[in-house]
Amino acid sequence: MPWRPVVTTSIDAAGVLAVVLLATLTPAAAAGIEDRYRAECFACHGEEAYAEAKRRIKSHAALLARVRACTRVVGGEWSEAEIETLVELLDARFYHLR
Repeated sequence: MPWRPVVTTSIDAAGVLAVVLLATLTPAAAAGIEDRYRAECFACHGEEAYAEAKRRIKSHAALLARVRACTRVVGGEWSEAEIETLVELLDARFYHLR
């Protein structure tokens, strides 16, 4: 069988990045994201909004785009690591995309 190079997609790379980011967060940092999520995201909606959003968001990339848009709306300065952590939290809790 001839040798073929391994090609990854941006989604694969994003998944690896998310795992690395989550692995580097301390429990206190992850709890801080949870606290910030409750304070800033619940200003617009509670958890009941995710039932409807789950029908529209069908990929990790779509969820990431939605979280980025929402963090801009609330006016907070979210780092890329915080956004990725929040996406992983939401995915695990509501969306189950991975």
